[in-house]
Amino acid sequence: MKTQTKQLLYGLTHFDCDRDILTSTWKNDNPDKAEKYNEMGIMFRNKDDNTDLSIIYFEEAVDYGNIYAMINGFCVLWNAGFYLYSYSWLKKMNARPVKNVKCLWNQAMLLFYGSDIEQNPIKQNKKEATGILEYIVGHYYDFLYNKSREIVQKAYIFLLKHRLHKIGDSVFYAYELWKDTTIERSENYAAIGHNLLLATHEYHCFSYDLGSFVGDEFMNSKVFHCLDELYVVDNWNLGFVIGDMRGIFLFKESATKSKSLEKYLNGTCTRRAAWQAYLLYSWYKCLPLEDHDNYDACRPIFKADDLSLWGFYTFMPDKDYDAVTADMKAIFTDEMLMPTVECIGTNNNQFSITCVWWNDWRGLFKEKAIVEFDKNNRPTMKVLYSETLYPYECPVDL
Repeated sequence: MKTQTKQLLYGLTHFDCDRDILTSTWKNDNPDKAEKYNEMGIMFRNKDDNTDLSIIYFEEAVDYGNIYAMINGFCVLWNAGFYLYSYSWLKKMNARPVKNVKCLWNQAMLLFYGSDIEQNPIKQNKKEATGILEYIVGHYYDFLYNKSREIVQKAYIFLLKHRLHKIGDSVFYAYELWKDTTIERSENYAAIGHNLLLATHEYHCFSYDLGSFVGDEFMNSKVFHCLDELYVVDNWNLGFVIGDMRGIFLFKESATKSKSLEKYLNGTCTRRAAWQAYLLYSWYKCLPLEDHDNYDACRPIFKADDLSLWGFYTFMPDKDYDAVTADMKAIFTDEMLMPTVECIGTNNNQFSITCVWWNDWRGLFKEKAIVEFDKNNRPTMKVLYSETLYPYECPVDL
């Protein structure tokens, strides 16, 4: 089965550019020569459909130090059908002292998958691909700007997922230490949860009926873009059934051949991964439910702003929300509501987690759970207890 090219390679659907420019209104007035040539390369492709001139100006932009033009050149060549030329372009760009991480990633993917990528002119070479991915992770400090850091994390997980390296290997040491000392904070845990809520919010708006299977091709990318310390092996996909209290599960061909998350979910055995595993295992509370199942529906609360309960779908009649949410906001602060994750025990594979939730039939409550990783870095989660912070019961109109 061919790999989905546009989901795997960067730069095929849009150009990178400093300015937000429109083809119809663009003016050649950028005082920055490097970005001026980058924009001219874009316009010769968009306005004139002239690949040759587009590449000439992208090369000029690169010579003046423009990083964006590196991936833009690949975009033009690949979309024009010059597949061998586009690979030569990547090699040329990646040989330069200053590199574009998207170009590095693309070359690695073309080498790793070979003919599994449609129109790929390059034979599979997993060893060379691994070396490029190792370079990305090992030089993470060069790619901390904009969204480049996401690709470093993606390369890190790719090497783990395909069993090319293990957690703690020397090639990972500096990057794993940087993450442990830099991004393991409650504010970041809260942001992860908030982003997951936004990413899955649209599933509440689908016109699906009770019992309908939801497993679109984008669910994996949406969820794992937020939960970036987790991954599934052997090409399993995430899905769920409307109204099914088991929440998210794994499938390949259909929901009838599903497996529980515990079977094939892996993580990086860190505080951040433990928090992400807790969210994924707990997310049945946030998925669309029907009828009496809404008694179990919850809204995660990561900071005081979440007490407004926006986007909380239970379909329960409640005329008191405004007063209740205003009262809670006067009581609770961000510090009181943010999630916590602590490593416990001596083996560094167990984590204690607290998270605050809202439920219409209980109110605001804090849940405490334990996430543990086994020797294969598979996480399991067990809820220990919960305590009510603000009691509330939804009034029902009969």
